[in-house]
Amino acid sequence: MSWPLRSLIYDLFPHNRRVEPDRPTLEGFFHEPAEASCPRCGASVGPYAASDAGCPWCIQTNLPWDAMVRIGAYHEPLSEWVVAMKFHGSWRWGRWFGEQLANRLKDGRLEEPLGTDTVVCPVAMHWKRQWQRGYNQSRLIAQSLARTSGWVMADLLHRTRATTPQTHIAHSQRERNVTRSFRAEHVDLTGYDVVLVDDVKTTGSTLRAAANQLLSCNPRRIIAAVVAVADPRGADFKAV
Repeated sequence: MSWPLRSLIYDLFPHNRRVEPDRPTLEGFFHEPAEASCPRCGASVGPYAASDAGCPWCIQTNLPWDAMVRIGAYHEPLSEWVVAMKFHGSWRWGRWFGEQLANRLKDGRLEEPLGTDTVVCPVAMHWKRQWQRGYNQSRLIAQSLARTSGWVMADLLHRTRATTPQTHIAHSQRERNVTRSFRAEHVDLTGYDVVLVDDVKTTGSTLRAAANQLLSCNPRRIIAAVVAVADPRGADFKAV
């Protein structure tokens, strides 16, 4: 097959693209300390700027999850790796992201450790977008996290309608964009903790919409686990 034809097929059917197994070089990456981020909203904070009650960004905000863990801020090189996975077919990053989040969840960042009664749930992707991309990156991360931790992964959420990608609209419109875009399975999660997994938290609108639906399943706790958290002021996405 000639390269122009192959390139055209990949553009039309990106799920047919073959991706070489890659592993992170980790150049420029360092493991941040737990106190570098707020335990409630995941925002980057300075020394002594956050407590269990939150940080200046979230202390007066009701959140549908009980805690949040992250690998780091949405800065290079982590942001580049997320983009490579999300938009350039480097889906193998999902394994490493999941392993790192599993370590974060077990390194004492949570006030109460997660036990065996834990379910890992990815943020759902609409079937049209998943067909275009070929995979749901949040699900790949969730699979790796669950496998590393010995927990069960379950697709508890479904996307009920296609929405405009959050990065394509203004911050002020993102909450409305994802309103009523998720539906949770009719399951009873009484006594279970749920780890809700996504790749990037920007305004948090998508995670809130997803977590609010999970609350209908009556979980004991919802822990949000994300690869990266963007600047709450929108500084990381000024071009949007």
